[in-house]
Amino acid sequence: FLEQQLASGLDTLCESLAHPTLILATTGTTSSGKSTLVNLLCGAEIMPVAVQEMSAGVVTIEYSDQQAIKIDQTVGATWECGIWHNVSSEEIYSRLDKVMKAYLESKTDRDSVVACPQSTVYYPFRLVSEPGLLDLPEGTTVKIMDLPGLAHVGDEGNAEVIRKSREALCLVTYNSSETD
Repeated sequence: FLEQQLASGLDTLCESLAHPTLILATTGTTSSGKSTLVNLLCGAEIMPVAVQEMSAGVVTIEYSDQQAIKIDQTVGATWECGIWHNVSSEEIYSRLDKVMKAYLESKTDRDSVVACPQSTVYYPFRLVSEPGLLDLPEGTTVKIMDLPGLAHVGDEGNAEVIRKSREALCLVTYNSSETD
């Protein structure tokens, strides 16, 4: 039995070494530029941005030659869930914008029980598509995660969502005019 576990563990290790995953995640305070940084890394405006809180849940952008968006089924969702293929950058932006606004609106309703939305965007983003920007081993999967911001010290709601991304290399943004 121990021999089988060791063999399985070695197979898993060999697979992860042959096909590594690089995950970059933006984290920081609300309205500090996390989504703007993601748009810069992608080379397109696919993440909604706003002066006030906009991000809701976690959006993972996975490198792909084909553009698509998947919005996971969510408990209590008032937005459309599903997967859409061959979508434009504008449609990705629009669908994410609707999800985020609907979720933020539901958070103001104390009777509403809505889980944090989870979305995946498949996109040919700039970091991988432009040769020379990253010198990654062949077979590397690259993902960018746009996490919700921390609205204030002790923001446990968003902090719990952020803690789930522990395997990511975090790019921290902050608004230097804020003092807390």
